[in-house]
Amino acid sequence: RTTLDLGDVVGESLRMLRPLVGSSVVVETDIDGTYPAIDADRVQVQQVILNLVANASEAMQGRGRITIGASRVYAARPQSGEPGEFAHLWVQDTGPGVPPEIRDHIFEPYFTTREFGGGTGLGLSIVHGIASAHGGWAEVSPSETGARLSVFFPAA
Repeated sequence: RTTLDLGDVVGESLRMLRPLVGSSVVVETDIDGTYPAIDADRVQVQQVILNLVANASEAMQGRGRITIGASRVYAARPQSGEPGEFAHLWVQDTGPGVPPEIRDHIFEPYFTTREFGGGTGLGLSIVHGIASAHGGWAEVSPSETGARLSVFFPAA
């Protein structure tokens, strides 16, 4: 692990994302510059971004808009309630959203809404595992349209 600038990692990941999402998906960023540095494994953070974007692109069936954002938040850890400062990384899409009945399951291994052969159901489970291994967490955040998946990394 090393101290990372999350905005730099998002920028590096954008170059890898273009072939993943195709030409009918617009990818933009909303990085406010207040996010804190994080102590993390660069490759694993890139994996989180790629998995979230791949999931968003598939949910939109390859057409729409994906926004990748980062900001500083003060929050309580879901497991312990312990407050802290976190870098909030999120991916918002313009797809159909996450139905309430599956929100509690999307980070479980092998959970998928796709037809047989359409996916392994591991992408979001990997996101959850990486977030947890770094002392953070992943969640479905409220969104007026589409889906917003969030990952929280403790500030360095």
